[in-house]
Amino acid sequence: MSSMEPIISPYVIYAINTIGKIQEIAYGFSIACFVGGIIIFAFWDDDINEVDIPFKALSIISLVAFILGVFLPTKETMIQMAAASYITPDNINLGKDYIIEIIKEVTKEVGMAK
Repeated sequence: MSSMEPIISPYVIYAINTIGKIQEIAYGFSIACFVGGIIIFAFWDDDINEVDIPFKALSIISLVAFILGVFLPTKETMIQMAAASYITPDNINLGKDYIIEIIKEVTKEVGMAK
């Protein structure tokens, strides 16, 4: 890995935000379809057998959107998944060694300034 390569890909950050929005939209769409189905069923004036098709269609769409929302991970879960894949013992040791080097340089410079 070169020193200019990002630790976490910008595409991962974009996917985290996008999937979170898709989940919110799926839940909203599910609720809207559910309410629409109830309104159609409650206020249908004609033959009750004719309401079956739109009511069933909205019910199925609502269920599919809800299931999609349930199985898409939340933004927090996606962040945890990204962190789990990038934070390794080797990366922690590299970070620890780098911090120790910086502390040594700072104490050296402070000692020289006195």
